[in-house]
Amino acid sequence: MYRGRQCIRGQHRFASSQPRSEDSINMGIWGMGILSSFLTLDSRLFDTYSAQATYFDYKQQNGYGYDDKHVCLSSTASSGKTVSASESSKATQPPTSVALTGEENEDVLSEIKGVRLYVKRGDKEFGSPGMLGTLRLLADREETSSERLLFRREPLWQASMNLRVNEGVRCAFDKEESVLRFTLKELIEGQKGDSEVVVYAFKPGKATSKQDFVSFGQRLVRDGKFMC
Repeated sequence: MYRGRQCIRGQHRFASSQPRSEDSINMGIWGMGILSSFLTLDSRLFDTYSAQATYFDYKQQNGYGYDDKHVCLSSTASSGKTVSASESSKATQPPTSVALTGEENEDVLSEIKGVRLYVKRGDKEFGSPGMLGTLRLLADREETSSERLLFRREPLWQASMNLRVNEGVRCAFDKEESVLRFTLKELIEGQKGDSEVVVYAFKPGKATSKQDFVSFGQRLVRDGKFMC
């Protein structure tokens, strides 16, 4: 009885360890499906690569180039030089507008850089700590007798003083104190017909040569175009 049970169990194990014919067929079909999918994918990749290679070969034959990253470049047939797409787009863009300063038709007779401007209006005190910038004496190219003093403050170079050189402007230069002053009457902003006395005082900055500042001030006084 015991041996019979062992024999039956052994037959059962042997039978379960062998695959059935239906399972073998199913596994074969499944494996063929996977192989077919890989072949289809490989065929698509090959077609895509062939199309890209043909495209780039066509580009080179017709005067186009491409870099190591397969980025198409503009045509080189006319100039013989390879120009990147970004440079080509920049070349086709319209030129940027140039900001006009109003000094295009003027010549710089003299200038002093790195000076500080202090302004006093009416009964008010001088502004502190002053504005750093460049003072220029400009002359109109068409009307040589027309001159003006223009001060632009850093860093935006906005005009903070713009006055015509005439006898209505009083100029005073103090060599000992290194101060150049311009005194005149200007209309009060927002009030029609009312004017006030305005004083523009200049002093050399830390980076300005005092000798250059003295030469600039003495030249303005010596020319005699101001009421000194």
